[in-house]
Amino acid sequence: MKQDHGQHTALHIACQRKHEKIVQLLLNVFGEDEKDKLIDFVTKEDHNKNTALHLASDKGLSTCIVWVPPNERIVQLLLNTFKEEKQKLIEYVMKENDSQKRTALQLASQNGNEKIVKLLLNTFSEKEKDKLIEYVMKQDSIKDTALHYLHHAPDEGREKIVQLLLNKFNEKEKSKLIQYVMTKGLQKDTALHHAVKRGDKKIVQLLLNIFNKNEKEKLMEYVMAENEDKNTALHIASVKKDEEIVKILLNKFTENEKTKLMAIKN
Repeated sequence: MKQDHGQHTALHIACQRKHEKIVQLLLNVFGEDEKDKLIDFVTKEDHNKNTALHLASDKGLSTCIVWVPPNERIVQLLLNTFKEEKQKLIEYVMKENDSQKRTALQLASQNGNEKIVKLLLNTFSEKEKDKLIEYVMKQDSIKDTALHYLHHAPDEGREKIVQLLLNKFNEKEKSKLIQYVMTKGLQKDTALHHAVKRGDKKIVQLLLNIFNKNEKEKLMEYVMAENEDKNTALHIASVKKDEEIVKILLNKFTENEKTKLMAIKN
């Protein structure tokens, strides 16, 4: 378990470089009677408080100039080391790093890796639902959630990750779901601001569709929410000349409500 000047173990480096076979070799060193040592090895942190899971869930360098995507098979290997140790597994998955207080879920979302997001979310059973909701709603040091981090993700897989995150809230947790999508992150942007900036019509629709007819006031509040520049989603769509998104936003409201929306000035 030797660590270099950056407090990296061989496992940290293998996960960062996405060397799946080396990760497997390192984990296989430990016998059945060395479970505690194996978990200690897997949960070691580097100088930025990154665990092997953080590094496996993020993109990494295979050489000094080539970036490689996250590897879900490595993530699965790491999670599999916690057999019969569910509490330790939950603590491991929820761990924040030190640089920006980010979780593996936020890193996987940022990279648009649907399979890793699914693996992380499926760590929690129904009995651990409160912990799962806490995990999904976690904000980093700049107040961004996993939903905000999708702004950085490639187009492929982004919509499915949004659905995975939103679907973890049941009807009893509706108020928390609304709180989640309305959360303001860096520059006071909501996930709706980000989706409109990207011109991502499907995600705009997904976010608006969580509000039912009895939650019209909250929907109005969401669409009228201003970011740091005093821009609402409607302002941003208008600047981008995105007629389709303007229609999606307005079609959620009656004529009287549309008048109220149009009165907002930035």
